[in-house]
Amino acid sequence: MLIPIPQGIIQIVNLFFSAGFLALLGAIWIRSLRQHSRPTKVGADQGPDTAAESWLSTLSRPFSPLIKKIRDIFKTIAGWRFFSILDLKTPADSWTMAEILPGYLLCGGLLLYFGQAMLPVPPETQQWIGWVYIGTGFYLFFAGASGFSRSRFPAVLALPFRKGAAWFGIKPVQFMLLAITLPLSWAASHLAGLQPLMHQPGPAAAAWIFAVLFLILGTINFPLQRSKVAIPRWEIAIAAVIFLVGLYLRVVQLDNIPWLLTGDEGSAGVSAVHFINGDQNNIFSTGWFSFPSLFYFLQSLPIRVLGNTITSLRLSSALVGSLAVLITYWALRPAFGRWTAIFASAYLATFHFHIHFSRIGLNNIWDSLFFILAFGTAVRYFKNHRLFYAGLTGIAIGLCQYFYSSSKTLIILILAWLILMLIFHRKEMRGTTPGIIILLLALIVTVLPLALYFIEMPGDFLAPYNRVTLLPDDQSLLSQEVLTMMLPNLKEQFLASLKAFTATNLRFWYNIDHPMLLTLPAALFLMGMGILLLKLFDPAVIWILLWLASSIGISMFSKDAPAAQRFPYTAPCVAAIIALPLHQVYEWLSGLWPRAQRWFLGALSLILLLAMSSDLGFYFFDYSTDRNFGDLNTEVAHRAALYLQDKPEDTLVYFLGGRMGYFSHSSIPYLAPDCTGVDLFEPIVDPPDIKRFQETIFIILPERQEELQALVTFFPQGEERLFYGKDDDVIFISYTVPPEF
Repeated sequence: MLIPIPQGIIQIVNLFFSAGFLALLGAIWIRSLRQHSRPTKVGADQGPDTAAESWLSTLSRPFSPLIKKIRDIFKTIAGWRFFSILDLKTPADSWTMAEILPGYLLCGGLLLYFGQAMLPVPPETQQWIGWVYIGTGFYLFFAGASGFSRSRFPAVLALPFRKGAAWFGIKPVQFMLLAITLPLSWAASHLAGLQPLMHQPGPAAAAWIFAVLFLILGTINFPLQRSKVAIPRWEIAIAAVIFLVGLYLRVVQLDNIPWLLTGDEGSAGVSAVHFINGDQNNIFSTGWFSFPSLFYFLQSLPIRVLGNTITSLRLSSALVGSLAVLITYWALRPAFGRWTAIFASAYLATFHFHIHFSRIGLNNIWDSLFFILAFGTAVRYFKNHRLFYAGLTGIAIGLCQYFYSSSKTLIILILAWLILMLIFHRKEMRGTTPGIIILLLALIVTVLPLALYFIEMPGDFLAPYNRVTLLPDDQSLLSQEVLTMMLPNLKEQFLASLKAFTATNLRFWYNIDHPMLLTLPAALFLMGMGILLLKLFDPAVIWILLWLASSIGISMFSKDAPAAQRFPYTAPCVAAIIALPLHQVYEWLSGLWPRAQRWFLGALSLILLLAMSSDLGFYFFDYSTDRNFGDLNTEVAHRAALYLQDKPEDTLVYFLGGRMGYFSHSSIPYLAPDCTGVDLFEPIVDPPDIKRFQETIFIILPERQEELQALVTFFPQGEERLFYGKDDDVIFISYTVPPEF
């Protein structure tokens, strides 16, 4: 049992250690200044190291045996030079001027700025945090400035950075940038706070951006070099064309396909508008449905330009889905080769499942981008051991946590992949420890502000899972009662999830009476699975199989498997598996008949084109024309929102509903934000209040149309209008009372 420690004691301990740390650094620096002001006479057999040794011997006389052992340890670890003063004018020590001192100035200045920004942040009892940042920043800046002005610098403040940088294979100033990323990320969380409005919006966002930027700058190999893999121009042109085709297919008629704006999309739009109206600016908190709010901020950017429209609401998803197509080519090329990358990205560009979720104003599709990006960077790192790719992997995994719930799987996936790599690829894993550390650092730094928010608000973290989990409330999955009850259901859930790709019809957000893959792509998918089994222990194949297994696991333990909205992050993985047999057959046949390889490539490309055309025809003609998206209430809200969208500001809208109301679907408040809605659930007996100099609109569901006669009696100058649905049935009636009444 943990014993709670009073907050005051924790602050005192923190202040004690912080003050002790600053005092130690100050003593070292004072010693360096004394060394500079009183030069030691150096004889023929005595150098700076001997003088430092004599100084230390004087202090250590009372504890000579113990100090001698400690001194021997330090000599072994760092050499006696560790305690000397570096003369920056000498060629041997001039490296400090260029490699260490700029980092001290930069890190010190940033800590000073963000520490100063923390001082007015509530509560006042935590002002000591800002003072710690200020004190540390002042010391670092002063140390760097003194080093430049005096050309003297303590070795103890320089050599650790140089040795640490050498171990990572980067420059010392880059090592210092990496060292400051965690303090900057933590400062971002403290400056933001837990409320919808940040305490210090500008500094909070800047601290997080600087932390992520320093992760990238700290791992780039300088000087920059061209990639050793030369990609032909024709291949780059093909990748660009595929990207543009994918972009076009995701933005064309974005406001009409899917044909309805759902209530969930409208709720996301309302959360995005909060960023525009100034009701929220905290990107490290949550918004609608307890999803992280960074998505809503990004979604608000097109809305700022285009207004509250369906296109602007869905545009961010369309752009991200298109970018996932391009990243799929980039990620798969080093893992599986040129033609797998081209075939997979081409199919993903036309994949009806990925297109659908790229055209919906929700955060599901974002995970597909970060999953394939993490795959590509991780594979590249274990091929060339460049820290830059390890850092990008951690950043991709961290950023993914700010979007849909399936993002948490990526953390488990990377850990499982690293463990399997240690088991099956020990030789390749040698020398990867620095990269793994950078990966974990990048992940922690990127996700830290959101993680600290969830620690304080655990309900927001668990809410998305509690809504869909099969596990009964307040019961352990390992209890005998729960296992006995759930095992038969879990078996059905597992089989349904396993067959979601080729045999079980998807449900809910993409209810198509069909599995994820159509006939030809499904056959290619099964062939690809066979090829994966032949290369079972390949690092890229291990990742792909873990990727698929994670989606089956998520669906298995969630309600109503297989729910389509839980699979979008697997789309690049599925496209890669479909492309594998085409590439592999091309290589096998080309090896047998080299002169006919162009014919083989053409024939296999034709098969892929047939699969792509079947997906496009299915989505844009069969599915879209059937309008099998949403229900009757969603259609009512959508049509009512479009009708009210162009009405004057402060138009009063009375909603005569029952099974639904004005606010049941947020598509109405999003598309018609200037209207004032009022629900009338009780039958009309007396005339409702209306605005004399403003238009008043009554929206009446068919089941309450008998009350229309009362409205005509109360307001005889009104205008009646019927609205028909997709089945040519009346879905609601509007009765407009003009302002002249």
